Amino acid sequence: MTSKNEALLKGVGLRLKNIRKNKNLRLEEMSNALGVSEDVYLNYENGKSILTLGVLEVLQERFDISMDWLLFDRGLISSSDREVLDKLLMECGDISGEMKSFLLLMNKDPIFKYQELGNYYEYLKTHPAVN
Repeated sequence: MTSKNEALLKGVGLRLKNIRKNKNLRLEEMSNALGVSEDVYLNYENGKSILTLGVLEVLQERFDISMDWLLFDRGLISSSDREVLDKLLMECGDISGEMKSFLLLMNKDPIFKYQELGNYYEYLKTHPAVN
């Protein structure tokens, strides 16, 4: 396998691990959810194996994961990202880290228009967590 392919697999593995941790799932729970053994799942997470189409389908349908994000680190993680970020911003007193993450995420999404980002920025300026 070429080093480029190895790097891609490692990236997918890291994103998969982040999904599992963000969902507060143990290895056993995640592997069961995907219908694979723990060993197979660990190979995915460690970037040693390519995800099967069936596993990709489960990730997309059950966990609302964007394949563009998972495979290529492009675009939004899921369709509910904005709702999650809104909730995060409401619960946090200091939003500088979250705002930076949000801007980086939006910068990677080629579909997200600058106008929408400007509107969201205006919204944040009046948000209770900001004031």
